[in-house]
Amino acid sequence: MADPQQRRRNTLSARRRRASRLAVARSGRLTCPFQQGRYGVCGGRLEDEVLRDGRVVTTCPRCERRLAGICRDCNQPVVGRIGSALRCAYHKRVEKNAAEERWRVRLGPVALRAKQDGCVARRNADPVRRARFLATKRLWRERNVVKIKLEKRRWRLEGRPGGWSTREKYEDYHRRYRAEHAVQRRALAKRRYYELHPDRPHPICACGCDGAIPWDGNGRPAKWLRGHSPWPHALTPKETLMKATERAIQILEQAREKTQAKLAGIKQLEAELSAIDVALDSLRPVVAADGAPAKRGGRKGAKAAA
Repeated sequence: MADPQQRRRNTLSARRRRASRLAVARSGRLTCPFQQGRYGVCGGRLEDEVLRDGRVVTTCPRCERRLAGICRDCNQPVVGRIGSALRCAYHKRVEKNAAEERWRVRLGPVALRAKQDGCVARRNADPVRRARFLATKRLWRERNVVKIKLEKRRWRLEGRPGGWSTREKYEDYHRRYRAEHAVQRRALAKRRYYELHPDRPHPICACGCDGAIPWDGNGRPAKWLRGHSPWPHALTPKETLMKATERAIQILEQAREKTQAKLAGIKQLEAELSAIDVALDSLRPVVAADGAPAKRGGRKGAKAAA
């Protein structure tokens, strides 16, 4: 085993050899050919500097910042080993997201969808792997309840970017998804039920009444009997018709009571009007027999009389 000093000398010697090979490769080029990783190339704009002794030195500003441990996009220190790392923590995350987006564009929507479907199919084909994936996702959601709520609130306030602009589009998407995957969902539900109930007993209502639930053995049986569910259920067409009819009868009865009350008031007004007519008929002959018009009361009436 070589001693540490010899290892250090070997490292410096290898570094000088790489630098000399890089200087030869840079001659006559406009961009830096330094290889970064397996497929990456620096690509920085080369600069020529003339020293006092007349020698011309070609340098790359990007490589100088890399060797100094400074981020390529800002003046913050890099994250990682100096000489290899390129960016700070923030710009490293930004470049990672941009690289993923470039990869998606380069791959295309059809190939990307096929790749995603293949990954999902391989994961679902292995029950152990799928169970571990679901358990991990469930634990993450339990640990990040507040984060999920804040993300959903931000998604709503920002106009639902990348999502559905209306509730109708959201429901239409899930309706089509359920229709497209109905067979798969039914098979998964049936397999899960058989795993939990190997002997497959006849299902009973979950409310505690122990009532038998009608089931022909296909798909997943209902959990509650009709009307025993603690949550409201969708009405059948016949139930909808009966409910609307009952509501119409209730509205018509209320309108009938209001109309009868108005008619009672009209009858009372007619009786008062008849009494007023009778009183007028009894007073008009007295005035006609006197032959003089009725006098008005008050000060003006007194002056007129004088």
